[in-house]
Amino acid sequence: MDETRHISEVCKELNTTSRTIRYYEQLGLVSTVRGSRNAPRRLDEQNTAQLRKILFLRKIGLSLDEIQDIVKNGLDVAELLRTKSAEFKAEIAALHSRIRLLEKVTSTAEKGGDIYAVALDASPAQEDAEHCRIAAECIRLLLEHRFSEIPAFVAPKLRPAFSEELLSISWHEFTEPCGAFIETGAQTVEGNLVKNHLYFEKMGAVITIAFGEDGIKGIMSNYLKEKENPHVSSKRTGTN
Repeated sequence: MDETRHISEVCKELNTTSRTIRYYEQLGLVSTVRGSRNAPRRLDEQNTAQLRKILFLRKIGLSLDEIQDIVKNGLDVAELLRTKSAEFKAEIAALHSRIRLLEKVTSTAEKGGDIYAVALDASPAQEDAEHCRIAAECIRLLLEHRFSEIPAFVAPKLRPAFSEELLSISWHEFTEPCGAFIETGAQTVEGNLVKNHLYFEKMGAVITIAFGEDGIKGIMSNYLKEKENPHVSSKRTGTN
């Protein structure tokens, strides 16, 4: 007979409760055993492993119905997780859209305008596409050292902070350690932020461009870790 452990011991190890285990048992997801009618319930190794799996799947957002499909019907876990990931991304995109709308409404209210008259004609997708287009154009101008053309995309009140001189100094100080430019990589949108991956000879960089209601409101630079930069990784592994 497999070794069994008291439910309280398993609960402590897996940070769960005996009530949760009883509920999962009622659903047919795990099974407990008793040495006698009045003896405390215990879990064997197989059911402890099953419980650990269930708790993990619950933690990453799967419903009990979905977990039952996995446990009882052999549903493909990887495929379900891909679907769930897409659902989460859609939810995040919807939340970002709400945040942008709230920012627009708040800005209108601060200016004494009618918040109920805020224009809603531009869809989030259209707005994201326009931000990506502007970000890509600014990256091109930075790479070509055409710093004087970038303030045209900046919010009017912030343009003095984006002078040609300041952009030039910042760009040269940041990019010189990266080596020769190789190529641009992925471009991703996170709310009002557009992240642009750039790959250089020595290291990669992410140029994040933040957008406000009336234009760019910030440009931030970060170096990529080596494992995130395929060009650096390929050099480090070596070739003949």
